Amino acid sequence: MSRFREVALQILSVVAALSHCLAAQGQIASGSTFDRQIRPVFRQHCLGCHNSMQAAGGLSLETRADAEQGGDSRLPLLTRELEANELYARIMSDDRAYRMPKDAPPLTNLHRGQIRRWLEHGAKWPREMRDEPAGPADAQKSWLETVGDFAFLADEWTSVIPGRFGFVISLLLMQISILLVERLRRRPERPLSVSRTWYAVCLLLWSLAITVSTYHNRLSTAQQRAASLDEQVTSLRKKVGSLSGRPDTETLFGDPPVPRRPIHSPALGHTYYRGNCERNPELFNNGNYRTAEMAVQLCEVDGTPVISRADVDGRPLIIRLTIRRSPSTPDGLFSDAIMKSVFLSNVFFRANDPLGDALIVPLTVIRPGWEWTSDFPVESLSADERSVGLIYMYKGRINDDKTINAAVHYGIHFEVETSDGQVIETSDVWMGALFVSPAVEPPTDGSRVPFSEWFSHTPIPEIVGKNSSDPELLGIPEHLGSTPEAAGTP
Repeated sequence: MSRFREVALQILSVVAALSHCLAAQGQIASGSTFDRQIRPVFRQHCLGCHNSMQAAGGLSLETRADAEQGGDSRLPLLTRELEANELYARIMSDDRAYRMPKDAPPLTNLHRGQIRRWLEHGAKWPREMRDEPAGPADAQKSWLETVGDFAFLADEWTSVIPGRFGFVISLLLMQISILLVERLRRRPERPLSVSRTWYAVCLLLWSLAITVSTYHNRLSTAQQRAASLDEQVTSLRKKVGSLSGRPDTETLFGDPPVPRRPIHSPALGHTYYRGNCERNPELFNNGNYRTAEMAVQLCEVDGTPVISRADVDGRPLIIRLTIRRSPSTPDGLFSDAIMKSVFLSNVFFRANDPLGDALIVPLTVIRPGWEWTSDFPVESLSADERSVGLIYMYKGRINDDKTINAAVHYGIHFEVETSDGQVIETSDVWMGALFVSPAVEPPTDGSRVPFSEWFSHTPIPEIVGKNSSDPELLGIPEHLGSTPEAAGTP
């Protein structure tokens, strides 16, 4: 029994000496994972381009709210499902044209692993750690992480009392332990045998606890100052961005936006050409070449095109959108993930608007990697009727809570009228662009790539022969899953 008591007292003393050390380490290991591991990586490798003022590709990584938007691509960046996570795919890729960070070596395996674990554990940011419900990944933590989490919460609770109450408690526990050991050692009957080494170990552990506590306090203070500076920089960047940022869709095209009609004759179907927005002498035709063509056509539900004077009395109709990739264009701009994120709807959505009862029609693959279509139903027309509407083309996703996180790219306008059940000749179906690209001039600007060389109803030259394969000249890093002018909307 005396041996058991001796061991128990020694364990109690060691635990007392380590309690504050563990609490401090717990706060570092659990509560500030983002500040210790993720924020420095973002600051060094990402924020130079993806900040609230510059926001390359519409993406800022300064706040969680910004990151959740996914930039102009609207692809998920913070999901636990790594196979669907665009951030994880970018940092893990071996393709220099796709991998991030841009124009830099890939992240180290250490940094990749830290980001992977952070994502798997819910991508927690400091201010939201205790507000988010635990997910399945939380149950997979190691026992050390679990102990660290508990110690962090305990230390944070006690730290609200002036004088670092947790530190004082651990000191008192150690003193009580020493007093008990001394009392047992000096009792007349069966005295406890304690060597001087035991006291030296306790003193050493206590010194270690003081050192770790001091380091933790200074580190915590520095992290708080860094976070405060980050918030100030974010605020200033947003203010500057509001003064000098590019105009948004609503500013140029109205609210809700309506595209400008191309100058061509009315018809029930038109073909439009999407051009490249990079200019460089090393590119084919100085960069003025076609990347895709898009056709819109009024059709019957079986795909038969409707022509003027056709009898459509009471029959259901569709607007068919067809996207065809042009020869010699980069594969990455037409990946399955990108094209699956393109859809049509009859409702204009802002960020995080509820889906409601809006109709959503995705693309259908006709030729993998080369051709896609989408059939959007329109109301049938009787003897003498007129139908007018606007169909929006988006790139993005529907969130789990049935809200929309997507950017509008184009609008398809239709105005169909019948007389005696036949479509009259002035009926019209046309398409126009609805977004603003920093590389392409708006219809009222004249300082960048001409709008007519980027989206036009007149043919844009196709690539003949070889073109540069340099991803920087092609603008792929800006386009892939980022900027609206290329990501998934060729």
